[in-house]
Amino acid sequence: MITFNNTQFINIDELRSSIVYTALKGNISRNTYQTPIKVSNDSSSSPNLTNQISFTDKISGQNITLKISDENLNKLQSKFSSNDFSKDENGHLVLKGEAGDFVSGWFGDIAYQRGYLKADYNQDGFLNENERKETLSNYGSDVRYCIRKKDSNVVKITAKGVYSYEKGSTTKSNNSIENELNNTIQKDANMDGVLKLSELESIGQTISDIKKVVEKKEDTNPLAKTPSALDLPSPEELIEYLKKEKENQDKAEQILENNELEKALQQDYLAVNTVDISKLSKNQKEALKSQELRQNDDMLDLASSIKDNIKTNLSIDKRV
Repeated sequence: MITFNNTQFINIDELRSSIVYTALKGNISRNTYQTPIKVSNDSSSSPNLTNQISFTDKISGQNITLKISDENLNKLQSKFSSNDFSKDENGHLVLKGEAGDFVSGWFGDIAYQRGYLKADYNQDGFLNENERKETLSNYGSDVRYCIRKKDSNVVKITAKGVYSYEKGSTTKSNNSIENELNNTIQKDANMDGVLKLSELESIGQTISDIKKVVEKKEDTNPLAKTPSALDLPSPEELIEYLKKEKENQDKAEQILENNELEKALQQDYLAVNTVDISKLSKNQKEALKSQELRQNDDMLDLASSIKDNIKTNLSIDKRV
């Protein structure tokens, strides 16, 4: 089982500034959607959504009516001009201008880019668990990590970015377009039409999700060496390795030094023994002869010394 003791997390701030969802903006080519769009039903209705609003869907051209919370209505009215809000004959708010564009943009992201309309197979406005898995609401962190083989501790995790608009999640999707639109408007703190990871979850949740990603990778393939998981030596193993490398280097340098010395001596010997005596001057010949005599005398002295030592040792052996 892997552990996360003193794990170093790298690029977490950059990761949390990454964009996960983006509202539809600008000129959008319309796609005729014949079936009336249902954004909720009695099963998905939330009691805190008390304000009914309507706006035009930029994709289908249909007039969409749904409910939003008091908190979200206050955000809209604080952000946009009062001219962007009017009431119909029933006293319900109609959004237009920038306010209408903002809400319609997030509606388009949820309904089309995240695929809520397509996932709602029976078009009843309510998404059950299986239908929610078909929405493109899933997102997460792409990370690389290093594990120390000795104790299976994750020593470092590096965040590379986020992935988004993928299938498979029920925890990051909602049971209706209406509920998810309210959730999205609430999360869009600065109301800029993009949702960053930092707006969707706390840093604690980000760290927790990253750990789950690493655990899942290790559980599904615990023995494999993947590009994401690297074995690192312990500090003690690294120090021992460096010591041995230093010793091997010292030995290699000593061998090289001895080889160079032997080579030099061989060159000196050859230089002396390959002298052409016939080409030497009279003084050089006499100097060479004198050198040879001294070498002979040294050899005689050495031989005499060895002989005396042998006699001494023999005499001692006899006495013993």
